Amino acid sequence: KLPISDQNVASKKKSDHMLKELISSIQYLSGYYLQSLIVDVESSEFLILLDAMDSPPVYLTALELSGRLVKIPKWLPDLGKLVKLNLSATALHTDTLKLLSKLRTLFSLTFSVCAAKHDPDITAILVKNKSNYRGEIFVPAGGFLKLKLLRIFIPHLPSLNFSEGAMSALERLELRFKRLEGLHGMDKLESIHDVIMTVDGQVEGTTKLILDELKRAQGKYVLNVQE
Repeated sequence: KLPISDQNVASKKKSDHMLKELISSIQYLSGYYLQSLIVDVESSEFLILLDAMDSPPVYLTALELSGRLVKIPKWLPDLGKLVKLNLSATALHTDTLKLLSKLRTLFSLTFSVCAAKHDPDITAILVKNKSNYRGEIFVPAGGFLKLKLLRIFIPHLPSLNFSEGAMSALERLELRFKRLEGLHGMDKLESIHDVIMTVDGQVEGTTKLILDELKRAQGKYVLNVQE
């Protein structure tokens, strides 16, 4: 696991050197069939270097990128062996899902933020994403051919919309939130079996209305709401 922060070093020069060394290490290990990588990123400079890697870790089967992740590395959708992917919820929006849908071997996908950190920069990114995408997240039709598990853990979950033919292999959906603004297209998930929702705090307002409607409308899947 590689924790990357601008505050971990005494000077920017030393920081830049350290970040480049880490990138070199990742590229070096990639040549030796690196299969698992966890990076907790607070440095925008590191994200730029990560995105521009000449030799990305093409043999990865498990990848976790947490912290202030605004967009995914450009090489990520080309990882042909990736099975498990954990990303910061700061990268959760429609454009990211369109790119990730190309991952043909992906089995498990998680978006999450650590509520205990109370990082104002992460909060600002989440607010900006909601504004940029008008409070909507759309899961595209097609792709995600082998995805069985989708987990989203985020305090305020924007309206989540599944398109016709989206995530056709998905069997389990786990959502954890304080407030849910919408959930649409559940009937379009062809293989869904289990839906687990965990509410942090009191259920009220729009969240309560949505959950009550889901309880009334559930059909082919088992709905478990933990309040």
